[in-house]
Amino acid sequence: THTLMKGLDKVDTEFSLIFLAYNFKRVMSIMGKKKMKKALKSLIISILAMTTVIKHQTMTLLTLNKREINYHLLNKSFVNGG
Repeated sequence: THTLMKGLDKVDTEFSLIFLAYNFKRVMSIMGKKKMKKALKSLIISILAMTTVIKHQTMTLLTLNKREINYHLLNKSFVNGG
């Protein structure tokens, strides 16, 4: 076999990692190391920002009672930040 792992799920995961590494190498050769590093930093910052917003919304929901949650969901004010 061409994989180190046994079992369909594990082999599937191993191939996913192999293809991910291959695609990273391709992107790096096309964009160059500096541009790729800059793009990855931007992506990480975006993901962290989204995570912070989601965490804040989750904490806000946890402090609301059922009636307030229904009100916010019906009025979409929570989703829109209002």
